[in-house]
Amino acid sequence: MLDTETKVATCKVECGGESGTGSLITPKIVLTAFHCVAEAIASDSDVSVTFNHSSMTSELKARILSYDKVLDVALVELEVECDITPIKLSGLLPQGGSRFYSYGWPVSKLTMGHRLEGSIIQTFDRPKLGSNIEVSIDEELSLSDYQGLSGAAVVCNGACIGVIRISVEKTIGAISIDSLYDFLNEYGVRVETNDEGYKYQDLASRASFNEEFDRFSIAQESCYIFLSGAHGIGKSTFCETYIPIDSNLERLGTYSFTPSKNSKNATQLAQPQEFFNWLNMQVSILITGTPGRKETGDYSELIAKTEQLFIKLSEVYSSKNVKGVLFIDGLDEIERQSAEALSKFIGLLPMTLPHGLLIVLSAPNYEQFATRLGNRLGNDACISMPALTDNSVRDFCYRTIAEEHASSKNVSLILERVQGHPLYLRYLIDLVNTGASSHELKDLPLIDGNIRKYYDLLWLKLKEDNDAVNLLALAVRLRCGIPINHFTTILSSNEQSILVREHANKSLS
Repeated sequence: MLDTETKVATCKVECGGESGTGSLITPKIVLTAFHCVAEAIASDSDVSVTFNHSSMTSELKARILSYDKVLDVALVELEVECDITPIKLSGLLPQGGSRFYSYGWPVSKLTMGHRLEGSIIQTFDRPKLGSNIEVSIDEELSLSDYQGLSGAAVVCNGACIGVIRISVEKTIGAISIDSLYDFLNEYGVRVETNDEGYKYQDLASRASFNEEFDRFSIAQESCYIFLSGAHGIGKSTFCETYIPIDSNLERLGTYSFTPSKNSKNATQLAQPQEFFNWLNMQVSILITGTPGRKETGDYSELIAKTEQLFIKLSEVYSSKNVKGVLFIDGLDEIERQSAEALSKFIGLLPMTLPHGLLIVLSAPNYEQFATRLGNRLGNDACISMPALTDNSVRDFCYRTIAEEHASSKNVSLILERVQGHPLYLRYLIDLVNTGASSHELKDLPLIDGNIRKYYDLLWLKLKEDNDAVNLLALAVRLRCGIPINHFTTILSSNEQSILVREHANKSLS
């Protein structure tokens, strides 16, 4: 979320003699602090909400929708919907040392408003003094009195991760969005969490490969393993969802460069500082149950610090008599963007790993990276991700195809076409669920393990439609998601008709 979007979605909340700050979290709901609107709750009176963006000031009446006195939060419902992008909410607790910013309306600057910047000092598993996030304010932006900033959003990594509550000495206390999850969920307010990508996703069985991978890993000494496989064969999904069957293995986590798993691009994620802080957080959580602080350092310092973290992991896993497994997925994504970034990232990894630790590197093929990886591993440490078995594909089809389309003929056609390729399987099931006939399925190519053949077929049809091509070109240039109704304003009538048609098809599915 852009800084300016946060500013525009921040509002002044006034109730009787009290004044505070709120954030638009849906087109009609504002999140603020309970004590800012306590008077309206007691008297069942209206609340005044003012958005002050550009040259226009918009003052709206609102009513109390819900509140939690213990958490010191309240939801205020506006009389009309706002044509403002709501603030994105994240249920992830930030790392100590992370930077944050906030906008609000302190009583000393009720006309102009104020922007805070600073650092996350610490977080707590359970609230203390009603807060579980403590932040410090940069000196040049500090105020003598923070009254009026209660209810302001604490924004970290592009999303609101907490709500300001109180001033404590020279720091500020905030309650995390994670603590408000159940309260917000009751009113359908969406909160991003770390496991949304896979928590509710039905996956085709990989039981046989899981067993093979466990046997292969147990047979290796403490070393690097290379997991290869065609594009779309399921490497990233396996890295994200792997659970050891063998009790002698324990999964640490997955550092992924694949674009769908992270808002940062592969080049950003490949920066030594990024990986070190992620690893430091994982190791700290493993040992103490709390994330470590963000640290800085030059390249040589980070190499040494990273090796120390691996040694610490070795000590932990060796004491438990198990092997720890760390996945690093999508090396090809870095190389596609920056060969230099890939070399620096690999330079962080020690030539040999300490006892009790396995690092699994994942990409389509080992040969592409053999020279850069050097003596860290060889062909004997490579394992290939196989296609899905016919039984796995068949079972998955009957689980995920809508009942009215789940005929044995359709399932047989899908089985024949996908040849065990998971991504192609997903595409074809989506087609069937949107009403594609068996004749249309027959016209789809046998991809022989190469998903590019399917993409080429789609492109052959698309490139004949200039409006469709223009629509795609506009969509891929967007730097962040925007509402459909905003997007349509920049489209021609023909492009709008294509978008409406595709959006309708998606809704029907």
